[in-house]
Amino acid sequence: MNGPSSGVDPTIPGRARPARSIGGCRAVRQTAMFVGLAFTMLTAVAGPARAETSAPPPSTAALQPTLPGASTIPTGREASDRLAILDLLHRYSHLADALETEAFGALFTPDARFTIVFPESAPGLAPAPQVMGSSRKEIVAALRDRHATFRAEGVQRRHFLTNPIVWDQTPSSARVAVYLQLRTSTRGGPSAIVGTGRYEGRVVETDSGWRIAEWTLFSDQRID
Repeated sequence: MNGPSSGVDPTIPGRARPARSIGGCRAVRQTAMFVGLAFTMLTAVAGPARAETSAPPPSTAALQPTLPGASTIPTGREASDRLAILDLLHRYSHLADALETEAFGALFTPDARFTIVFPESAPGLAPAPQVMGSSRKEIVAALRDRHATFRAEGVQRRHFLTNPIVWDQTPSSARVAVYLQLRTSTRGGPSAIVGTGRYEGRVVETDSGWRIAEWTLFSDQRID
């Protein structure tokens, strides 16, 4: 088409045709220099700010609470052993409450030691820990008459072991601790809390599975 130019580039609709005058070129160069200078100044100012915001935050590891042995999430063999240890604690409660004296005793090693520590403020108690048994045989003997009395009187006990922690775990031993809440009811009557405390001990792996080698009850009050 040979008509007069419309000032619009025909190949790109709506795009203005570049200016042809010398003055226009000078204006373009000045604008480019201004933009370049502004970008340089902005980069100089913004550069350190970006470096500060991209820096990693300070470590907070020192603020984290720790438990005995700072246990980690177990995997592999350690995980299966951990489940076996927790199962041992669950069986402790169930067999004690079912008054299965012999089966309960089998949860301990032959040379296990069971100790009860009462608070010093408990009336009528010696300050020294009371040893319930220094072997599986002694532990079973101490419980046999007690369990017979519970059966005769219709006493039902429930050992609630909660908040278990396991630390210093190796393929053959581990340290454990749980909280105790002991409830009792008689002949179908109402259940009442008769004691609270904390068990702590050492468990070991034997040919028969994981067993309790050392067991201490830190009682919050006297438990009959």
